[in-house]
Amino acid sequence: MKFVIHDRNNAIKVIDSDKDQELVVQGRSVQDVLYELASKNSMEFIGWCHKDLEDFINHDQLNSIFHHELIMASYSTTGDYEIPEAIGYIENSTTFLNVKPDVNYPTWLMSSDIGGMHAMVILKFENLKGSTKTSFDGFLNHISKTALSEGLFCYSSPGLLKKDSVSIESRQNKINLFYFVRHHYRSRWLPLLFLDYLLYEQKFKIGSLLKGALTPKLNIDQVDFNSVKIKSINSSVEPYKSYDVLIPTLGRAKYLKDVLVDLSSQTFLPAKVIIIEQNGLEGSSSELDYIYDQKWPFEIEHSFIHQLGACNARNLALKKVSSKWVFFADDDIRFKKDLVEKAFDFITDYGAKAISMASLMQNESLQYKIPIQWHTFSTNSSFVKSSVLTDIYFGMEHEFGFGEDSDFGMKIRNKGVDIIFYPTEDILHLKAPTGGFRVKMKFPWNEERIQPKPSPMVMAHRLKHTTKQQLLGYRTTLMLKFFNKSESNNPISYLSNFSKRWDKSILWATKLIEKYNRNGV
Repeated sequence: MKFVIHDRNNAIKVIDSDKDQELVVQGRSVQDVLYELASKNSMEFIGWCHKDLEDFINHDQLNSIFHHELIMASYSTTGDYEIPEAIGYIENSTTFLNVKPDVNYPTWLMSSDIGGMHAMVILKFENLKGSTKTSFDGFLNHISKTALSEGLFCYSSPGLLKKDSVSIESRQNKINLFYFVRHHYRSRWLPLLFLDYLLYEQKFKIGSLLKGALTPKLNIDQVDFNSVKIKSINSSVEPYKSYDVLIPTLGRAKYLKDVLVDLSSQTFLPAKVIIIEQNGLEGSSSELDYIYDQKWPFEIEHSFIHQLGACNARNLALKKVSSKWVFFADDDIRFKKDLVEKAFDFITDYGAKAISMASLMQNESLQYKIPIQWHTFSTNSSFVKSSVLTDIYFGMEHEFGFGEDSDFGMKIRNKGVDIIFYPTEDILHLKAPTGGFRVKMKFPWNEERIQPKPSPMVMAHRLKHTTKQQLLGYRTTLMLKFFNKSESNNPISYLSNFSKRWDKSILWATKLIEKYNRNGV
């Protein structure tokens, strides 16, 4: 793998980690040298590295990091990026900004400290090569932000550097965030970014707003990676693809039987199906007689409990897993007989340890038609390698509320495992009209005079997994969204009431987190 060694502003030399060669290229822009190398080495990965980190490049880990052609990875030694933290004010996704520095973490935030991508990806952005409007860091972030939604897999990868690596000086200059937002977000976010700067940092960014809004856009073409055939060298699937199926159920005996029938027809059969059946009525009994009355081509481990709640049920099921993989399923889905076989083929091709699949309702079409880094986790249609799930559980602070699936997905990512979206149309989600978790629960804040906004469960997820700026940006959008629905026509009165409800939500969310973290559930 060839690396362009640079001083942030210009290239200094090119080194070849395979042939122990170097070429002096002093005085040229890093972008220009990257394009030249990509043109001459179109089947290779091309890297970049700050001159102070050259001796710390972890050559032994490069193949495992860049294990297929659509991977772009970098690492910031200080956790600082040219994109200001204020990007959180308008970044909706709770997944990609709060980077965990000690694991391989999915993010479009890119650093010039060290990194790399395939020559094929570089060449697709040739029109950025001669731009004088962007630094090298800006150039990298324009690529990652543009291509992430088109199937480029972007990571912060600490393994690029040896463990005894030094940290280098933080960036003194930051990109004009308004200019970046204008390129990669809807125009409505520009005034919101201006408002958030004013509200939370007391900065009147009118000059930056006007400059960002009026400066001509970069010429960034739409990219397409559909022709790229992915074949990872990091296969995470053993020759024997053993898997357990995890299904919580409540009042859906007929639908669950159909799920078992579909599992019985799979070309790759499960080793075990773990069913946690719930009924809140004391003295009630199981409705799943067919589990015992019929023969099934796999083991069924069935538990009948009176405690309701999907989080509790899934946590009980996780303790019973004994196979290499877990299929998180639902009790009202139908799927084709080769679903599992094709899912494992996909896992092998992408070197994945966790995937979520589409589960479409009748007459619904796929929204995302290509594999991408997924922003959530599907509890009714996902495969995860069992070793990843050690010490991971569904947060009970989300029971009977919202966010348990997204929270579980973040716990997987925080262990250094990305969740890849597999765009199959082979799962039908029936959304059964009966059964399921339809009980309206009474929460301790229901009797409060001031009701929390948003739900404490939603707030708990935000508190745990977003940056400070993302939380504040969410506050602004929520405040504006509900103003038109407010009974008060007085903005001052509305803002006062909203602030009290927001604070109440933080209070209860914090109590929930502390309660269940203390109890270890």
